[in-house]
Amino acid sequence: MPVASTSKRVNRRNASSAAQATLSAKKSSMLRIINEPETLAWSEALKNESVLNTSFESLDEACDYPFKNRDPVWVRTKGDKWTFGKVSGVIRTGPTRYQQGFFYHVNFGPKHNVRKYFAPMNGEIKPDTQKVRRLLRDEGWIGSDTDSVTDDTQSDYTE
Repeated sequence: MPVASTSKRVNRRNASSAAQATLSAKKSSMLRIINEPETLAWSEALKNESVLNTSFESLDEACDYPFKNRDPVWVRTKGDKWTFGKVSGVIRTGPTRYQQGFFYHVNFGPKHNVRKYFAPMNGEIKPDTQKVRRLLRDEGWIGSDTDSVTDDTQSDYTE
């Protein structure tokens, strides 16, 4: 037998999580799906050997590196922590620190169940190459005898 209730629905979000949701929605609304000229520029960049053989001097370095679906990558998460992930989904474009640039959807985290957009022009996503792994080892993000990310189960992955 159903019970009638006169209570109003309670907003269980606190003010900070509501503000974060608004900021997140605003940030994602600035990104848009790439158009035809941008798709052609991205395709040409995939064929450019000099771009694909970029030598990174530091993990913070910005670069217009083109990623494709399922590429293994390293991404900088909240708290400047680097973790392994894979590119998936639609490429988007939007404002970066320096200019308009591409944003790549990446799955990462312990079970690859966390998703976020990252931009190479912001220095927050790097290809999984020997040079990048060496930089990660030098800065202590991965062990010298292993290719895995350091165990940090208590970190937050998104901003």
